[in-house]
Amino acid sequence: MGKRILFVVFVIFIYPGIVWAQESLQTAQALYASASYDEALAMLERLQKQPLPPADAVELQQNRALCLLALGRTSDAEQALAAVVKADPSYRPAEGTTAPRVRTMYKDVRSKLLASVVVSVYNDARAAYDQKQFADALKGFRQVQALVADPDLPAADAKGVQEYKVLADGFEKLAEAAANPPATPPSSASAPASPMPAAVATSAIDYSRIFDSNDTKVSPPVTLRQDMPRWTTPGQPLPRGGALELVITAEGVVERATLTQGMTPGFDHQLLEATKNWKYQPATLDGHPVRYRKLIRINFQ
Repeated sequence: MGKRILFVVFVIFIYPGIVWAQESLQTAQALYASASYDEALAMLERLQKQPLPPADAVELQQNRALCLLALGRTSDAEQALAAVVKADPSYRPAEGTTAPRVRTMYKDVRSKLLASVVVSVYNDARAAYDQKQFADALKGFRQVQALVADPDLPAADAKGVQEYKVLADGFEKLAEAAANPPATPPSSASAPASPMPAAVATSAIDYSRIFDSNDTKVSPPVTLRQDMPRWTTPGQPLPRGGALELVITAEGVVERATLTQGMTPGFDHQLLEATKNWKYQPATLDGHPVRYRKLIRINFQ
């Protein structure tokens, strides 16, 4: 009998991983339920260093907040809930499974953070758009719209982030169009060839195409009206500059304007609005007006 006891003690001492392998959210919750708050918190701290599914990561931070509250560490509990907000700004804890004290604290923390989260989500969406990840960008711009309209966002903060919603509205349309391009008509190369006089064949122009500076046979558009908005924020330093991509129609107006390098949300919005009134002598190919992609650099002096 004595030998068996020594053998069991030896195995547990040499292989502590057998004990720690049982660590899980459920085990931590059981420790919390038994008022072993320090042990539950220590286990959760170890678990959060491991890769977890998003839903489990949210639940883990909620359980950390409960333990921290039980230990009187209110400030640390708020930080744990702030991590939940940043990971999933749209998340709200369920009433049936979350302690009322945690729900109240979570709502307060979320209200304080929503304005900064709107800016962060917008910037991430713009970065995705600039990298041509249009599906991710579209999701981000729509989340900005939802967060600005969220009832938990204080009225004063809502005014401060309204310009981000205006920008998100415009970029959402561009991202949606880019993510879901119209079907390309069948190539004329696959259709049976039909006789065509040589003079007509050599002068045929694809008017649906957007030409650019790489098309050396195309005469670029000439600016007739291109009024730039003024910088009207004297308390802020001038931006370094930006870049704007235009698609100019065969009629010489701006069909689409895209900021490829933004400056500030307020000025970006004014600039995009100004392009609606810009006018050009259209680009031409063999004397015929065509659509053209033009890049404009914005520099402040």
